[in-house]
Amino acid sequence: MTNGERRRGKRFELHLSCRVIFPPATSDEYEGVTRDISRSGLTVRLGTGDGNGPAIGTTARIRVALPRGPHFPQRSLHCTAKVVRVEHAAAGERMVAFQVRRMQFGEREVMKDTGADSPAPVPSFGFLQ
Repeated sequence: MTNGERRRGKRFELHLSCRVIFPPATSDEYEGVTRDISRSGLTVRLGTGDGNGPAIGTTARIRVALPRGPHFPQRSLHCTAKVVRVEHAAAGERMVAFQVRRMQFGEREVMKDTGADSPAPVPSFGFLQ
């Protein structure tokens, strides 16, 4: 870490479709695109919305659609994360940085509301938890 860099893991630039839900108080839901992902965090460009966007410290559930592979079905990455930074981007969009608390792989269509602190119960590869 240098010059104030607080990231704990190497980030990979990946532009993948995602859905971000801010439960339990509002259940606001946004479509977005990831900018980068690491084992401990991700940055997402969220579409336009009312107000200034999510507050720092807000918990979110995030589902990132992963590319289909030749030997496995469509999967997604399910995260429970905390908002750590919000920046205004072009045309009313927001860049939102999240610190990941929990991460699992799962079926793309699965994302049940199981509470703010745990994603849907899906199969996991363990090494990301």
